[in-house]
Amino acid sequence: MGLNRFSLPVAAAIMMINASLLVQGCLEEERIALLQIKTSIVDPNYMASPLLSWGNDALCCGWEGVSCDNITGRVNVISARDASMGDWYLNTTLFLPFQELNTLVLRFNYIAGCVANEGFERLSRLNKLESLDLGLNNFNNSILSSLKGLSSLKHLYLEGNQLNGSIDTKDFDSLSELEELDLSGNEIENFVTSTGFERPGSLDKLEFLDLSSNRISDGNLSFLKGLSSLKHLYLDNNQLKGSMDMKEFDSLSKLVELRLEENEIQNFARTFPRFLYYQQDLLYVDLSYIKMTGEFPSWLLQNNTKLQELYLVNNSLSGSFQLPNHSHVSLSRLDISRNEIDSQIPTEIGSCFPRLGFLNLSRNHFGGSIPSSISNMSVLDIIDLSNNRLSGNIPEQLVEGSLSLRGLVLSNNHLKGQLLWRSFNLAYLTDLILSGNQLTGILPDSLSNGSRLEALDVSLNNLTGKIPRWIGYMSSLKYLDISENNLSGSLPSNFCSSGTMTNVYLSKNKLEGSLIDAFDGCKSLDILDLSHNYFRGSIPESIGSSLQLSFLLLGYNNLEGEIPRQLCELEKLRLIDLSNNHLFGHIPPCLKPSGNSLVFTLEAVED
Repeated sequence: MGLNRFSLPVAAAIMMINASLLVQGCLEEERIALLQIKTSIVDPNYMASPLLSWGNDALCCGWEGVSCDNITGRVNVISARDASMGDWYLNTTLFLPFQELNTLVLRFNYIAGCVANEGFERLSRLNKLESLDLGLNNFNNSILSSLKGLSSLKHLYLEGNQLNGSIDTKDFDSLSELEELDLSGNEIENFVTSTGFERPGSLDKLEFLDLSSNRISDGNLSFLKGLSSLKHLYLDNNQLKGSMDMKEFDSLSKLVELRLEENEIQNFARTFPRFLYYQQDLLYVDLSYIKMTGEFPSWLLQNNTKLQELYLVNNSLSGSFQLPNHSHVSLSRLDISRNEIDSQIPTEIGSCFPRLGFLNLSRNHFGGSIPSSISNMSVLDIIDLSNNRLSGNIPEQLVEGSLSLRGLVLSNNHLKGQLLWRSFNLAYLTDLILSGNQLTGILPDSLSNGSRLEALDVSLNNLTGKIPRWIGYMSSLKYLDISENNLSGSLPSNFCSSGTMTNVYLSKNKLEGSLIDAFDGCKSLDILDLSHNYFRGSIPESIGSSLQLSFLLLGYNNLEGEIPRQLCELEKLRLIDLSNNHLFGHIPPCLKPSGNSLVFTLEAVED
């Protein structure tokens, strides 16, 4: 009988199902070995361990943290992380049955070391083991010598252990295939041996080296010599300080990522490190918080056309910010905040960096106007130009054309003009911070189009008019600061009817009228500051339903009547100021200062 037209597809499907079952089932000896691992390393009192589910079914390749080869069905990945609590010692022979093992993850297990004569050298026969993750344990320096036989390793993670003092580079001699090494979050002070990693075959394939959050100091960088394949180098949060020419970096010609932030590499011997002048492939550079001085390195942008992220935060860079003479299409994040740059923001910045998503130039001395070309940055997400000397109007193009903008921070400048924006297309805007300027006019109704607005701060300006009713209906608004303006009129009824507002600052305006209907439904309030206005009438009892309230400031108004006992419901209240009003009667005992650290200010007559 001949095969019908369905026979071959059906046969193929059966073969695929059988292969799938084989992969899920894994070999019996490996299933038994996995259960032995569970018995040996899982703390039975640690109910959060994912290994507790091992053995619930026979298909061990489907167990959490276990994967098998699609062809052979043998286990090639074991992730036994987060399995134990309290220091203990590992017997690595538990993993010898897994001849196809490629990846072994034992991170976050409180492992203090290995059982005597049962260390990682026993795994040298696992010649397919390429990735070993021992991060977030309690290994000390002795772990390094036990790794010498793992010649096939490409990825080694030892971050967050107890490595300390001096590390001998000879411990890495046999790891000639290593491409990634993470030793961050330890207490390493230096690497010893006279030649560093310059010996033939010693980490000459290493591309990623993370030594961040250690105690490495200047003068201890000679180990970098010979790492000619290095592309990613993290040395942030160490103890590098003093003037350095960093000649040890000269051989690192292939760097694409360099992190040196949170050190004190003051002045770089009055110039930027020499090796950076010759880098052409950098993608990421962070030299923040290292007390660096000198001119802003415009050449860094000019020479590295592939650069995607540049951070030079909190240094003492001065001079002008000059653009490269080409369109830097790759740059996506630029943060040069907290420096002393005193030029104008280049007019063509938007055309030069069209793909910029994050721009922070805050806390410098930039003057002049805000370039309208910023609106050409079609993917701009955050822009912070605060705490400079910028003047002129806010370009209307910013609120009409920067459609992807989520954060616009222009506070503490000398900006003028009105907020009478005809259109407001910032559909994704969550933070609009314009405080500390000289803006005039009213709060435009066009702002109500910002359906995702969470923080609105226009304090310390010269705004006039009334508080618009639409503010109370913005379903996402949490933070509102319109204090220290010239706003007048009464608060709209149901002022925060959306129920989302947590922080409200309206102090030092010319607001008046009753508060009785203003705060119904304000369930989420944490801080309410209405001080230094002309509000009259009684304190609304509805404020007592704002159970999250911790600061209530009503001082310097024309409020009268008794203090409502409903305020006693505010168990989280830490500061209340009712001074300089026309209140009378007794202070409710629950509001008087006591051991709960409540600060109460009241000038009233008690009858």
